[in-house]
Amino acid sequence: MTERRQLLHDQCLKKPPNPLFLQEADFTRFIVIEKLKLVFCFIPKVSCTTWKRILYSAENNGEKLEGIPHRKKLFSWLQDYSIFERQKILSTYYKAMFVREPFARLASAYRDKVKKTWFRRFLLPEKTKREITKEKEHSFSAFVNRVIETNATQQKDRGIEDQHWRSYEQICPCEVDYDFIGHFENLDEEAPTLLKIIGVDGYVTFPDYHPSKTSPYMLEYYSRLTVDEIFQLKKLFDLDFKLFGYDFPGPLEGILKKKGLS
Repeated sequence: MTERRQLLHDQCLKKPPNPLFLQEADFTRFIVIEKLKLVFCFIPKVSCTTWKRILYSAENNGEKLEGIPHRKKLFSWLQDYSIFERQKILSTYYKAMFVREPFARLASAYRDKVKKTWFRRFLLPEKTKREITKEKEHSFSAFVNRVIETNATQQKDRGIEDQHWRSYEQICPCEVDYDFIGHFENLDEEAPTLLKIIGVDGYVTFPDYHPSKTSPYMLEYYSRLTVDEIFQLKKLFDLDFKLFGYDFPGPLEGILKKKGLS
């Protein structure tokens, strides 16, 4: 954990300083639990639904959340505090987040959202809603090219849809000095560790970890891409790789070798 924090800190120093960070940063994904003096920045497609249920139980003495966990009123949000309060919270509360191998997260977003109307609208912005509903399911390659075309990982104003593949650093800015940076790949060990650190492991437990359903399909998805498309994605997510210690090409090494790159 110390190495992850140091890596994030060192890489973040390469960014130009922003004296208006507390005023301008997007804090809409930062849950604040005053009772536990905890700030948790959640990233879509990194077990965020499960974490919301867990954090609700942690804040409410183990009570389980019924229904959809995405209602804003269920939590307090850093975005809703004053600049002075944000500074105090970020300097005194325990701050945690979880990240995931960038290519795996992108594949998960595609697999989970490909049949959604808003997803098809992202792929076909020129078509009407009626026309979109008649469209067949689009390929992973079409999705990737749309992400590349719109530089969608960096857009802050495109709506919640793009949160599912926006750059981690755009969602959880590195200027925040996180105390805990968990990896989705080690969720079975690191989630219980975080619960113990914040003192709720006596009445809240993280569900048994099951490998992502995306895994068997991930290599199949990426094998359909060209080498150029893979490297363009790498360029888009380059900061995520560097900030959070993920190696490129990572799980795609075998695919690139088959395509003639060693």
